Amino acid sequence: MFFSLVIMVAVAILAVFFSSYNQTLVEIDFFGYVVEGTIGLLIVIALGIGMLVGLIMMLPSVWKRSFAIQRQRKKMEELNRKKRSKKLAKKK
Repeated sequence: MFFSLVIMVAVAILAVFFSSYNQTLVEIDFFGYVVEGTIGLLIVIALGIGMLVGLIMMLPSVWKRSFAIQRQRKKMEELNRKKRSKKLAKKK
């Protein structure tokens, strides 16, 4: 988690530097929408949108794995309770 945060901060800092050094104005025509801005800013925005789309696409598998882990923990707790109750029954 900490490593991911460090990487994200480093990418953000590099994006700011990149944006500040690329000040050429460009015009982008995207499905009838015309956007004008500096090339650095537009590339940084595209990078951010790409990262956001990647995170959204990753969410279902993360949720699925989280629920699977939760189910396995519940099974382990149940088996441990059964094991303890059997040990107590044998002692009596």
